[in-house]
Amino acid sequence: MKSSAAYLSLRSKLGLLALSMIVIIAFFSQPMPSSSGPLKTMQNGADDQSLPVVDVLRATPHDPYYKIQTVGRLDSKSRVDLVAEVSGKVVELVNGLEVGQQVQKGDILFSIDDSIYAANVQQAKAAHDIAAIQVRVEEVAFGRNEKLYVEKAISDAQYDISKAKLASARASLEQASASLKIAETNLARTKVRAPFAGVITERLVSVGSFVAPGQKTLSMAGTEVTQIKVTLTAEEAKAVADVMAQHEGQAVPVTAHPNAGSVGNVTLSGKIEALSSVIDDRSRSAVLLTVFDNAFEAENQGRVFFGDFLTVDITAKHDGPVWTLPQGVLRKGKYVWIVENGRLHKVAVSIIGTEGELAIVGAEKSLNQQDILETLFAEEYEGMKVRLSSTSQQN
Repeated sequence: MKSSAAYLSLRSKLGLLALSMIVIIAFFSQPMPSSSGPLKTMQNGADDQSLPVVDVLRATPHDPYYKIQTVGRLDSKSRVDLVAEVSGKVVELVNGLEVGQQVQKGDILFSIDDSIYAANVQQAKAAHDIAAIQVRVEEVAFGRNEKLYVEKAISDAQYDISKAKLASARASLEQASASLKIAETNLARTKVRAPFAGVITERLVSVGSFVAPGQKTLSMAGTEVTQIKVTLTAEEAKAVADVMAQHEGQAVPVTAHPNAGSVGNVTLSGKIEALSSVIDDRSRSAVLLTVFDNAFEAENQGRVFFGDFLTVDITAKHDGPVWTLPQGVLRKGKYVWIVENGRLHKVAVSIIGTEGELAIVGAEKSLNQQDILETLFAEEYEGMKVRLSSTSQQN
């Protein structure tokens, strides 16, 4: 009985072992899933979902002409210190003559006591009249002696003396005329006049002051032509020079308008006068001189001021293609990231101007139809994998 039971137990164990072998063989005989099948697809989908989502935008092509904006100080193109040309006491300041007062060309600014100079003119006129009479006397005498000399009625010596008297009289008249002119000029100089239309910027005399020739009395700034000197970078200077060359000597228009720091509120229209060949010592930049006519005309009274800072708009031209981009997509102002095949690639750009919140840029490669990264990350690097947002994909 024991041997029969042992036999049955062994047989049962062998049966179970055989059944297990059959199951294992059947399992491994089944075909394995393909590497490109559903399993890997699911894994790739999970990987894509883990990539950072980014928004992109497109650069807008811009014409090569753009606007340079730079700040400068409004100044006069003509400044002068007025000095006394004759000595004497100041007897009148016309209209009070205060600093900031506008005057027109030829206006009398102040007067010096002219009593002595008027007397000198009268004396010179009398001397001139006497000399003129003497010339007429000698001319008559010489005319008579000349006829007598032809008739041999007088000697050579008498003729020469008559001729010499006439020459001396004429020289005396010339001397008297010169003295009269000097006297009249000195009298006129007692009235100090404005050499051009302008503004009084400094006054150093008062009624009762004594002035001497060469003494500074006033300072003036001309208002007929004003100027603003601005500085440009090397690239900006080249762009402006290109525009000037295209105008072939014709005026290149500019405008100057108030900014947040301005006192005045008038926009001025002017032109480029010159691109200086000398750089600014302090900024080591190119210097552009712009001029504005009639900035201080009557209607601008109290709205335009010397020394005021204004923003000057200048037309420039870039050599290559130009685009506009929101300033926020620029990294350090030197490059942008474009998204190609799900990876970031750096493209160097140069800012050549601004239009409000937009930057005008040139680039080392074309930005046309490129997806430019708008999203900002704490860390960005070449070849970084990203995933476009659904909005960016639709656009």
